[in-house]
Amino acid sequence: MNDVTYAEQQQHVPAAARHQHECWEVFCCTQGGGSFVFDDAVQPYHAGDVVVIPPESPHTHVSREGAGCICLQIENATLSFRDPIVIQDDGNHSLLHLFQDAHY
Repeated sequence: MNDVTYAEQQQHVPAAARHQHECWEVFCCTQGGGSFVFDDAVQPYHAGDVVVIPPESPHTHVSREGAGCICLQIENATLSFRDPIVIQDDGNHSLLHLFQDAHY
């Protein structure tokens, strides 16, 4: 349950062509910002935001200003929602610290 199968940190996330994953993609923006574009929605994000993308959700990524991130792919996640969401980190950067630990 909740198996992290991939972890990557990037200082500048390039634009990404339309794609999808078989597992959950969880994207923590560490600097800058951009948008994820889904079939029926555009989801902007900024530093301190976490974007959670369910499996088999086609999306692209754009960022004019550039964005840094830590990105995880998680199999067997026990999440109850089925649409992409954005979660804002707290003032203590608790989510960022969890992502840094997972990446390490």
